[in-house]
Amino acid sequence: MDLSYQGILGCDGAAAEKFLQGQLTCNVAALNASKSSLGGLCNPKGSLLSLFRLLKSDSGYLFGMRRELVEPTRAVLSKYIVFFKAQLQDHSDEVIRLGLAGKGADNILYALFDAAPEHVDDVLTIDGSWIIRVAGEQPRFELWLQPEVAKKLWVPLTEHANLASSEHWEALEIAAALPDLTLATREQHIPQMMNLQAVGGVSFKKGCYTGQEIVARMQYLGKLKRHLFRAEVSTSSRPSAGQTIHCQSKEDLGQVVRVAQLSDGRYALLAVLYKQEAEGEPCWLAGDESAVLDIQPLPYTIDPEVFERNRPKL
Repeated sequence: MDLSYQGILGCDGAAAEKFLQGQLTCNVAALNASKSSLGGLCNPKGSLLSLFRLLKSDSGYLFGMRRELVEPTRAVLSKYIVFFKAQLQDHSDEVIRLGLAGKGADNILYALFDAAPEHVDDVLTIDGSWIIRVAGEQPRFELWLQPEVAKKLWVPLTEHANLASSEHWEALEIAAALPDLTLATREQHIPQMMNLQAVGGVSFKKGCYTGQEIVARMQYLGKLKRHLFRAEVSTSSRPSAGQTIHCQSKEDLGQVVRVAQLSDGRYALLAVLYKQEAEGEPCWLAGDESAVLDIQPLPYTIDPEVFERNRPKL
């Protein structure tokens, strides 16, 4: 699957780790060449400005995110990086991003490289390119490839796997309930509303970062009333990120954050919704009361006790 709608931002330099550790929700210091992490960049109020996958490169770190967020993310980080020996650079046009998924996807990688990342978030580095295992019911991988490597792999990949659209990849992302951010949904939700803590994208032990006080307070002192839901819906008009969702008791029940078409008139989506109402009554897309959401189970558990056990010792 072509993932060219996704971009890559790089942060290089001797102080890149120190700089990013004070800016991002994930534990940058815990990453190594064989491990990646989901993560977020927040404003001082704890609202997400960016969502990404972060991995360690030879010269620093690489963020994988939607192309539309690369420049806004670079602009925010640039305000603070001047105090560190580090640099930011857009690598979106220098790296080819592909998705590989399905039964036997790992066997294809073994045939090509004699290896494949075994666990979710694991990274395999080959010839300046990265293969990352991501969550999914069947084996699923992101390939971040140097152009010359992509050219070599194109023929063997197409011989062993069918070419599918980026829409299919988005449907797999939604099935795994992995959060996403667009320009339309920036600064709307704190990490827990996107279930980022449930997919390994927030560290509560790493120390301070921008927005950390708000995020930690919600985790340990607050009551999370909204979180990310997975749903399907039938409608004649494609839902869009940022679209409002209604229910009988609450006109603004929540917001669509990710969409993929499953078939004609049928869509999968992720939405941040008020938990009590979403679980207790029908809800629908704004502007179409017939477009009632069919709430689907999440593939992971949002368990407060897990995070309570991992509370940092003060």
